[in-house]
Amino acid sequence: MQEENESRQKELVFLIEREKKEKQIEQRQELQELRALRIQSEELRNELESKLSAFRSELDERVETLRLLSESISTKILELQEGQGQGKDQVISTLWDSRNSALWEAKEEMRVYNRQWQQIFWYWLAVRGELSLLQAKETFFKALPKAEGSVRQLQRMELYLLQQLKRICEKNGLRYWMTDGSLLGTVRHEGFVPWDDDMDVGMPRADFERLREVLRDNKHFQVVDYYCLAEPRWYSKISKFVDLDSGSSVFIDLFPYDYYDVETRQEALAQYRDRRVELVSELDKLIPNLKCRYRDVQVDNPEDKAALDTVFAKCVADYPKSGKWLGWSVEIWESEARIGFPEGVIYPCSQGTFEGIVVSIPADAKAWLKQVYGEYMEFPRDVGMQNHMEMFGLDQQEEQIRNFLRQRVLEEERPQGLGTEEKDGSAQGTETSL
Repeated sequence: MQEENESRQKELVFLIEREKKEKQIEQRQELQELRALRIQSEELRNELESKLSAFRSELDERVETLRLLSESISTKILELQEGQGQGKDQVISTLWDSRNSALWEAKEEMRVYNRQWQQIFWYWLAVRGELSLLQAKETFFKALPKAEGSVRQLQRMELYLLQQLKRICEKNGLRYWMTDGSLLGTVRHEGFVPWDDDMDVGMPRADFERLREVLRDNKHFQVVDYYCLAEPRWYSKISKFVDLDSGSSVFIDLFPYDYYDVETRQEALAQYRDRRVELVSELDKLIPNLKCRYRDVQVDNPEDKAALDTVFAKCVADYPKSGKWLGWSVEIWESEARIGFPEGVIYPCSQGTFEGIVVSIPADAKAWLKQVYGEYMEFPRDVGMQNHMEMFGLDQQEEQIRNFLRQRVLEEERPQGLGTEEKDGSAQGTETSL
């Protein structure tokens, strides 16, 4: 019996030792494979960088040749313009065409380079991190640093407004979803696009009108309308959600979505265009009779505002309550990319994360982004472009915004019963820290 136990014990020790050796062998093999993969990755990176550098040199030479050609043509045109002779205008016209063709060719060469550079960069990033191309892109965009300075202060204020709008909508059973740049930020960055300086929220028409009613007598939050009447193609009425207590010009753009009860997207677009023609025609008749002249502003004169609202309301009054297609309202000038989303792209809404807050997004947010922005996971062309800061004087309100948000945080930290006023009958929930 004792010999049998000793035999079993030896066998067990042998099995344990063999398992250890097998694991050590496996680990050595894994390390060797990892080293080999790193060497391959480094070699591939060097190869890609070499190709990119060679391509860039060729492009620089090509663009420089085209630039010199363009300058030569421009000089020749100036000489002809100063001289005299028959057929001069025709020659100048031909030279202008040649110059423009050379510039267009240079631009196309640069576009091809940018496209190839992106492909090489994404591939290198994927190989380096042992990721798929999509994972590499997602990792890259989510790792981008946040905005700083006045842009970040503005974003903090917009986030505060989003929390308040979300609370009001949820309390009153109103549907909303992140749209445009804010939807892109939710999907691609899980927060603000670092260089974006505004916030966009979409709502069904019925819920949007209900929000107006809910806030009609509210002393803190309001939906205010801005009218763009600079020229016919831009005629628009854009609504904004604001906090009257803040004293700042910060807002959330609200975009009501209407139904298009037609069979195809082309029919929806045609319907939108017809309605735009009707709206522009009506406004062209009205604008000369307004008491004031407006461009992109709130209309303070009550008679002017009533007249404008009547025209805009008339153009959206007969939109159907359901249909196969959804899109921005005819009230807003648009490039038509935001007209004609299949209903299933919007409903039922899904959820996303925006700066740590759970928000509502379209059911198929990626399909929405693809229709509006195309390849939205490629390098953006609008990096660093902010167009609202100076337009509304927001770049001058950084300190005011900071003080307002600090006060909101202090109100949140006060013990109950010390005079903290609730807005809309529920806790404020500012959560202003990003």
